[in-house]
Amino acid sequence: MEKLGMERWLVDAIIEINGIIKAGKASEITPVVENITGRKPYTFEQFVKDNIALFN
Repeated sequence: MEKLGMERWLVDAIIEINGIIKAGKASEITPVVENITGRKPYTFEQFVKDNIALFN
């Protein structure tokens, strides 16, 4: 990432966030999305299926 021009602090932050996700510490499901938007959340997989044309 540094070879692509990212600053070291940003590389460190991305690595730390990925470690948190890999450890399963970001897997909690909360009602926040529904509370804010009034709509139930959906998976990234469903988002891609609904918007597949945008990825072509």
